[in-house]
Amino acid sequence: MTSTLPSAHGQDTDFEAACEEAFCRLIAQRTGIVLQDHQLHNLRDTAHRGCERFGYGDCAHYLHELQQSQGLTAQLEYLIAGITVGESYFFRDSEQIELLRNTLLPEMIAAKRASGDLSLRVWSAGCSEGQEIYTLALLLHELIPDIKKWRIHLRGTDINSEVVSRAIAGRYSEWSFRATPQTVRERWFVPAGNAYEIRPEIRQMVHFSYLNLAADIYPSILSETNALDLILCRNVFIYLDRETVQRCMSQYADCLLDQGVLMLGASDPMYHRHTGLELVQTKYVGYFHKGGVQGLSGDGRVAQANPFAQAIADHQVRRPVSQTQLPASEHSLQPDMAGIITLLKRSDWAAALVQLDKVCQPGSESSDLWQMKAKVLANMGRAELALQACERSLQLDAVNKHSYLMQGMILAELDRGPEAEEAFRRTLYLDRSFLEAHYELAMLRVRARDLPGALKSLANALKIAQAGDPQRELHNAAGMTYQRFAQVLQNEIEMLRDAK
Repeated sequence: MTSTLPSAHGQDTDFEAACEEAFCRLIAQRTGIVLQDHQLHNLRDTAHRGCERFGYGDCAHYLHELQQSQGLTAQLEYLIAGITVGESYFFRDSEQIELLRNTLLPEMIAAKRASGDLSLRVWSAGCSEGQEIYTLALLLHELIPDIKKWRIHLRGTDINSEVVSRAIAGRYSEWSFRATPQTVRERWFVPAGNAYEIRPEIRQMVHFSYLNLAADIYPSILSETNALDLILCRNVFIYLDRETVQRCMSQYADCLLDQGVLMLGASDPMYHRHTGLELVQTKYVGYFHKGGVQGLSGDGRVAQANPFAQAIADHQVRRPVSQTQLPASEHSLQPDMAGIITLLKRSDWAAALVQLDKVCQPGSESSDLWQMKAKVLANMGRAELALQACERSLQLDAVNKHSYLMQGMILAELDRGPEAEEAFRRTLYLDRSFLEAHYELAMLRVRARDLPGALKSLANALKIAQAGDPQRELHNAAGMTYQRFAQVLQNEIEMLRDAK
């Protein structure tokens, strides 16, 4: 490594080895991303572009500003986006696609039909330009002949707001179709200049947003990362250190419903101890399953059949039940509010529901407790019961703004947009500075493809977040501070402006 390196524009720069190492060290400390030698070229180029973007005289000034800031600022996230830029295409990784098409998705669909719950919830974490999650939308159209009767929730998130903007636009070059069957391409894409645009009926199935896997909170109904049937996180963990991967895996397990599936990339590291996820190995593909291996077909088997996987399983420990239950008397209806709130912050929905069921009884119930119960039920994927809990909460207190917000979020998940908007407007009538209500109204407008309206609501939310206590936490996203949410909102605004 030389002490003077060429910049992205062919000029010499003072990006010395010590400066480069300091950038790498700061990125690892803040994000868990460990840069390899082959990524250093991207780091240098991105740092120079960042100097131009943010008005820094040189890379040393850029580094100093990062060192003086806290958390994941726009300047740091720009750097991360540049060094983790990935390339994707439709129907990538044929073995995984065939497993989804022939086994996993048909089993999920059959189980949902048998239960009478015609819904599927899928999250593509690290979605890049959207090819992966749009591929899932195409597969579901192929596998579900009565898809219009279903509630299909497809969410794509990424730390790079620029690629998410392109995902929202749904326009792709010829290179994105190198693994796409010609019949699929002809049916679902239309020429648009030198590119091809995905048809509106597919594009409208998927919702995209900004999310940082290393810093943001999930599962959360706020980011719609709760009660999922399937999570795709392919070729993301290769950038992260072991501790960050383990934390993500644990949070993914909490995001999944029982019998849910997590699918990683073939090269991604797999650290799943203490998560309750089981590694399943088919002939060519491995994936993770929550809650046992019921419903597996074909040649799928638990990977514990081989010695390496058995060694992993021998060390896997589930969270003891005693750590998730409150020491409350079975005969007491007095709520332990502090204990319940602790369970909610830990996203321990099952234990929280046990306690709330005890106290949400005639004679001892309250509007706030029913609102908490609605939140728990919604995060467990029991939307209709959650809606009933909201209604009971509002019967007890017709001006409970948190219950109107929760009602709106649940109605949005049920694709009842006009009713959801009415609930959010009632929330804002009660409190014009309710940050989450402005944000949720923005997300509702994104779904309706009203980008100007969404930007207006996001701007309102950003103004409130910047004016509030930086360390105040959002009501429905434990650990998410106003300061951090302001950064998220800035990225959302930039993403939508680029997509216009």
